[in-house]
Amino acid sequence: MKKLIIFILVVTGISLILSIGLAQEKKGKILYYRNPMNASITSKVPMKDEMGMDYIPVYESEAGSAPAVGKAGSTTVKLSTEEIERIGVRTVVVTSRDLVKEIRAVGRIAYDPDLVVAQQEYLAVLETNQEPELKNLAKNKLRLLGMSDEQINELEQSKKVQDNLILPGHSAWVYADVYQEDITAVKKGVPIIVTNEVVPGEEFAGTIKAIDPILNEMTRSAKVRAEIANHELKLKPGMYVTAIIKVNLGEKPAVPKEAVLDTGRQKVAWVEKAPGIYEKRNVETGPEAQGYYPILHGLQIGEKVVSRANFLIDSQSIISGGAAEAAYSGAITGTDKKDKGHIHQH
Repeated sequence: MKKLIIFILVVTGISLILSIGLAQEKKGKILYYRNPMNASITSKVPMKDEMGMDYIPVYESEAGSAPAVGKAGSTTVKLSTEEIERIGVRTVVVTSRDLVKEIRAVGRIAYDPDLVVAQQEYLAVLETNQEPELKNLAKNKLRLLGMSDEQINELEQSKKVQDNLILPGHSAWVYADVYQEDITAVKKGVPIIVTNEVVPGEEFAGTIKAIDPILNEMTRSAKVRAEIANHELKLKPGMYVTAIIKVNLGEKPAVPKEAVLDTGRQKVAWVEKAPGIYEKRNVETGPEAQGYYPILHGLQIGEKVVSRANFLIDSQSIISGGAAEAAYSGAITGTDKKDKGHIHQH
């Protein structure tokens, strides 16, 4: 019985060795081994990287496409099935989504006597028929303090100062500081909700009336002025509140924000053109909303984009061509003078 078991193990081992040999024969001989995360790092012998991952053998049949398709500056990268599994590449389909961006900001119930005084000055200029230049100066002062042209026109028609900027009535003003990355999404007329810990569970709704045209250089934010319903006069001047602004971005092609790489100079996505082949694409996006970027230009509904490991693919594209070819050339010409366990790094 023991002899039979040993015979089976020997036959199985020989079969496995033969099958591996045939598979390697199809691929050709191994030229070198490369780092699974950085194709410019190679070794003549098998080894592991700092994370304990095995170096990937590069065969003669793969040398033409490893580590990337194309030469320096190429925007297409080719990965083997083994590489895709190793680095965990995942893709998502570009779909159409109805997105709503929620902007949260710190605000306060307005107590702004300076703006009240500026309104009084403007009305005095109108009543005394001062020179146009003086009228323009007074109007510009109102604009700098955050009043819109519509509000100034309303002031001219009503001849009445908006005194709820001092003491709140059934409606109150709220100033909210919105950061520069969100301010472009905020428009006049957009709804706003205000909450306060003093009155938990209650919401005070209103609309955006004006947006400060000047950005605060220290906070990188702009003031937004909103008029809200102050039921039962629960909100008092000087109170700090949480302002929630919801901007409807409409229905647009969208991808998860993880699928877009921001290089600082441009935003890019990697599109799967065929299994294992990825194309770099410059994209233009709207403001991030609900964990997604609306796509304005660069991608079409139905295309597949890489949502995981795209940074590694992007790194692969950077080292493809010049650096990768140098690594490949060094490995096959024997420029490494040392013996075992050493790597080329370019």
